Amino acid sequence: MSFGDNQNYTFLKPKITQKETLKNSSGETYTMSETQTQQTPTPRSLHEFLAQNEFYLGKDTTNIIEKIIISGNRKALLLRGPAGVGKTHLTYLIAKWLNSEYIYYQCTYGTSEDELLYKYVPMENTKSGIKITLGPLPRALLMSQKKKVVLVLDEFDKTRPSADALLLDMLQNFRVSLYLNDDETIITGNNNLIVFLTSNDMREFSEPLLRRLVTLTLKPLPSAMVYEMLKKVSNPLRLATNQFSF
Repeated sequence: MSFGDNQNYTFLKPKITQKETLKNSSGETYTMSETQTQQTPTPRSLHEFLAQNEFYLGKDTTNIIEKIIISGNRKALLLRGPAGVGKTHLTYLIAKWLNSEYIYYQCTYGTSEDELLYKYVPMENTKSGIKITLGPLPRALLMSQKKKVVLVLDEFDKTRPSADALLLDMLQNFRVSLYLNDDETIITGNNNLIVFLTSNDMREFSEPLLRRLVTLTLKPLPSAMVYEMLKKVSNPLRLATNQFSF
C-alpha cells in the first residue's frame, strides 16, 4: 500500500470475488473468478488510475501532475518528502498510466555528472578492459525521439552539487553533450521526455535548476486515515485491542 499527501483521498472498496464455472472446447470444466471475466475499465484520469492501484494521493496534486504531463512543453518535476511516502512508486505508476518507457537511476552519495552521462561496462576485448556506453540521460533523450519516456533520477539530493548544472540544458532544450572517442557528440530528444527528480532534502538545489522544475511535496497520510485503511485489510479484533501504534 502506498500513499502520498494528505489532501483528498479515494478509498477502494474490498473486491468481492465470485466463481463462475465454464467449459472449454473439450468439455472440461474450470472456474474463473468474476474479476477475471470482467475487464477492468481503463481509467480516464491519473487520479482514477492511482486509486485503482491503491495509491492514495490528493486529487489537487494528481490534477497538477496530469496537466503538466499532458499540456506542458517541458515536463520536469521535483518530488520532495520523507522516505516512505511513495515518491518513487508514484513515478512508476505514472509510467504505467502513460504506457511509456521507464528509465530509473538510483543516485548515491557523491554521484557525479559522468555517472549520469556514461555507463562503464567491463569488457575484455578493449585495451582498458572497460567499454563506455550511454548513461541514463542520453539514453532517455534518444528513446524520446521515438516514444514517450519517463526518466527518474531517484534521490537526486545525494549527487554532487555540480550535477545540478548538467540538467539545465537538458531540461531547457532536451540535449546533452558527450565526449566519445575524443569527439564531442550532442544527443537530442524532444518533449516526449518526462523527468522526475526525487529528494529527501539532503541538500538544497541551485536556483537555476529549481526554476526548471515544478516542485511537489508529498506528505505521509494522517494516522486516522491509515487506521481506516488498515481496518479494511486487518483482523478487526486486533484493531479493537489497539495493537497498532502510530
